[in-house]
Amino acid sequence: MSDDEVSTTEEINPLAVFFQVVLNELRRRLTPEEYADLLKECQMNE
Repeated sequence: MSDDEVSTTEEINPLAVFFQVVLNELRRRLTPEEYADLLKECQMNE
């Protein structure tokens, strides 16, 4: 395995990490119902 392969497999999308952190934080603060509603709204906007 070359160095190139290693770097690409370890490459992380900063935006994806950011959204994961935000979602985890929201999940802690919101009730399950509020969180479900939020996810529904996000999916409708895509």
